[in-house]
Amino acid sequence: MIEIVQKFIRTKLISKYMNFIVINLPRFIRVKIKYISELNYWYIRSRIEGKEVFIQEESLRNTFMRYCSRLEVNKNTFKDKIVIDVGCGPRGTLHYFNAKLKIGADPLANFYRKFFNVDKQDMIYINSEAENIQLDDNFADFVISVNALDHVENFKQTIKEIYRILKPEGIIIFQLNFNKKPTVNEPILLDYSTVKNELEEFFTYKVVKETEISLYITEKSIVVKGKKKS
Repeated sequence: MIEIVQKFIRTKLISKYMNFIVINLPRFIRVKIKYISELNYWYIRSRIEGKEVFIQEESLRNTFMRYCSRLEVNKNTFKDKIVIDVGCGPRGTLHYFNAKLKIGADPLANFYRKFFNVDKQDMIYINSEAENIQLDDNFADFVISVNALDHVENFKQTIKEIYRILKPEGIIIFQLNFNKKPTVNEPILLDYSTVKNELEEFFTYKVVKETEISLYITEKSIVVKGKKKS
């Protein structure tokens, strides 16, 4: 038991100092380390849950239900519309939704194809950073995101990009976390003031859900819905 506790303490200390070191590195190095860390997280999930977890129907269905619950949407919210999930991860987040076109934008999309067979899902993946989304202006009817906008390097630029790719009066729906301190995977600290300042220039919006979370890093989660300003 003592050995387990000692190992836990060492792991936490290593993680703490590693976060401090990485977030102070030059951006191009820090981003590469972040992507490696993110990919490693998904690799570990695939080892724990099973090699084919990201294309199994049960897993895809669970992801769909989680998105419906968090974003307060349903299977037909995006029917006959173009929907983009920014920072989608490999879990097939849009697989079960009805939509004209379903696109997941993620900087690790090419790795998801190589390692997790995500092209078998009913959605299209594009390799794209949130700050530079590889889509045309006025392209999408909806942009959604779950626990991803708090992982970006530049929140302001991300909001500008989402505004750019949305059609006039397009809809943004996202969930993000307010963290207590920056980490390798969440390099920026967001709060109500930051979110408000960046959103209000481009969107009319409201916070539709707020949840207190007592975790090591996270202290609050919010869900925001907004409409693109003219």
